[in-house]
Formats: sequence, structure tokens, C-alpha cells
Amino acid sequence: MVWVGGKRPLRFEDLPLIPERSRAVNMARILDPFQAELKTYLKDPEGKKAPSYLKDVWRFLAVPYCFAVFLDVCGVALQTTQPAVMAAILSYLQTGDPQFFIKSPMGLAVFYFFMSFLSLIFRQATMQMFRRMWFGLRSALLSAVYAKSLKLTNKSSNEFTKGRILQMVNSDVPSYCGP
Repeated sequence: MVWVGGKRPLRFEDLPLIPERSRAVNMARILDPFQAELKTYLKDPEGKKAPSYLKDVWRFLAVPYCFAVFLDVCGVALQTTQPAVMAAILSYLQTGDPQFFIKSPMGLAVFYFFMSFLSLIFRQATMQMFRRMWFGLRSALLSAVYAKSLKLTNKSSNEFTKGRILQMVNSDVPSYCGP
């Protein structure tokens, strides 16, 4: 893409295909339930519980977060048990006595390879899932700030100038979403 962009301006066709669920338009919809609850709450706040922004974000992040944590735990477990498998391989080579549930040295070597490979795959998948969650959250927050800036009244637009809104978009939102 850098090569193409250096020769001519990039067009939409030059960009990689982005999955539908990862597009900014769909990320902005994360906050739709919160906005609807907030409107009903602001009309009649008596006796109602205030809507929670975190609850709606958790609805979006719960399943991928739990799955990423599960993969990370599996990766760490595989990584921490690798020394035990290596000790079994070395013990078999020194004494000839298999002290592990796998009796052949070739089976132990293959088992060790797959443990290392799966550990790496699980850890990389976890990092990718967390990265995708943070980018989705960042897109939702940026969309919320932008949408709110379009709906400001005259009084509010005097209080929140364009420079303040740009500061929110460029520095405040990324600081909430991490690096």
C-alpha cells in the first residue's frame, strides 16, 4: 500500500478489505443502547437508575474479552509446563526410563514442539484480540465525541470550542483507550 501511495493518491479500492463488523460505522453503534437509555432517563429521571456507559461497553467486549483471557491462560499453561516436558525428554535420554505419559522419545519431541507452537499461537491470538477490542472501543468513543459535537447548542458550542473538541478527539480519547 505504501508503494501504491507513493506513486499516486490512494483510492478506496487500494485499502484492504475490512470486515463488516470492524467498520467504523458498526463500531459507532456500540453506544446506541446507551444513547436510547439516556434519552428516556433524561425525560423522566425520577425513580429510575441512570444508564451505565460501562454496561454497554461490557456488552460489546464481554465475549471477546473472556475468550482472549481463556486463550492467554492456555498459552501461559502450555508455556509453564514446557520445562517439565523437557525434563522428561532429558531424563529419558539419560536413563532410558520414560517417566511421562508419552513413552517414546519421538512422541515427547513432537509433543514439546506442539506445546511451543500452540503457546505461541494462543499468545499471539490473545494480543490480536485485545488490539481489536481497543481499536473498536477507540472508534466508538471517537464517534461519540464527533456525534455529540454535531449536536451542540449555541451555548454549548461557546463553552466547547472547536479546539477543545479536537483536543478531546486527538489526545483525550486515545489516552482513555491506551497506546
